[in-house]
Amino acid sequence: MDQSREPHLLSLKVIRIPNPLVTPVDPRNNNDRDSTTLTEATESEPGSAKDTSFGKVYLGETFGSLIRVSNDSTVLTREISVKAEIQTSTQRFPLTDTSLEPLSTLGPSKSTEHVIQHEIKELGVHLLVCSVTYLTDDGEKRNIRQIHRFQVMNPLAVKTKVNNMADGKVFLEVQVQNVADREMHLERMKFESGDVFGFKDLNYVVDDNGMEVMSKQLESTKKEIDNINDKEDTQNSERSLEENVEEEEPESIFGIQNYLNPQDIRQYLYMLTPKPGIEERLARTINVLGKLDIVWRSNSGETGRLQTSQLTRKPPILEEIELSVTTIPASIILETPFTLGCRIRNRTTSVLKVVVTAVKSKMGAVLLSGPSTKNLGELAPDNVVDFQLEFVPLSPGLQRVGGLKISDVISGYTKEIDHFTDIFVLFSK
Repeated sequence: MDQSREPHLLSLKVIRIPNPLVTPVDPRNNNDRDSTTLTEATESEPGSAKDTSFGKVYLGETFGSLIRVSNDSTVLTREISVKAEIQTSTQRFPLTDTSLEPLSTLGPSKSTEHVIQHEIKELGVHLLVCSVTYLTDDGEKRNIRQIHRFQVMNPLAVKTKVNNMADGKVFLEVQVQNVADREMHLERMKFESGDVFGFKDLNYVVDDNGMEVMSKQLESTKKEIDNINDKEDTQNSERSLEENVEEEEPESIFGIQNYLNPQDIRQYLYMLTPKPGIEERLARTINVLGKLDIVWRSNSGETGRLQTSQLTRKPPILEEIELSVTTIPASIILETPFTLGCRIRNRTTSVLKVVVTAVKSKMGAVLLSGPSTKNLGELAPDNVVDFQLEFVPLSPGLQRVGGLKISDVISGYTKEIDHFTDIFVLFSK
């Protein structure tokens, strides 16, 4: 640090500039441009920092500042170099350093400016460290150093909820909340699934037949991709598919104006399905689902991009003997027998001799029709057996189906299943 207490010949000012420099403004709210000019800061002591009013700084923004060095004296200064960096608790990011090519001279009432930019990727306290080194007219080397401290906050809070289905599908609910103090416009909300899953975005308007707009186009294109063996050609085809989707993007269920007021919450839904060829156990037990890429714009025009870390789940526990439903009738009528297609999988390393028994006291409003016991014979390890069960519904509306006991005659293992699917019962056709 410069030990001289004499007034400096040069002054250093730091001005935050909006990103972009010229931005469209939402006419509904034009009260705050979030661009604050800092007054000239006093020279800091070593290791000290001063809190500055840069306005709100949010994760994902590109932070921009103008560093202005002015000669406020009446004499010429020489060899002027400017250095700036941003420091976080973990990293340093050099932004500019002209020490190898300093400005040769800076005359009285003249100034030089440097624009710096940095994409904010960390939360918490940031330090903008700026320094200017120069020579006086008598050859003395002087140094000005300023440290400006500002806090980076999260503009959006993301929460997830995972629903694991018996067939390996996963319904991922994503809740996005605007936790900033300004209105936000979500320009893009893109989900990127992990290696194991494909996915369907369920956040678009569907037509009268219940089919998602463009689903036929996507399906036919994917079939073409599946028929291509060459990996490079496959990647090109997938890229072409994405371009076509962008050209004819279906309508979002949230409409064209994707505005979120402060504290507003929006829910998104994605259906993940194991990719063809993926081993079922891997798809059922993997915890990585994918990540989100969000691009937002504030009402004053600043843009930002947030990419979440990998979204994970707690994988469901795979039962040793697993019961699932394969088929359910399209319509189920009150007090009329109906048949469910069922499947039992042996996840043990031993041969099982499976028996299914009704536990009528736990069946509720849907009773098993016919014999209360069904012998399914021997079941080899990691194999399945398909069978049918006939039930009679005694009450209308949404009903739980359960009340079964699965037993292995060989080992004596038993497992009671209180609930394994739901049905909707109609009064009549």
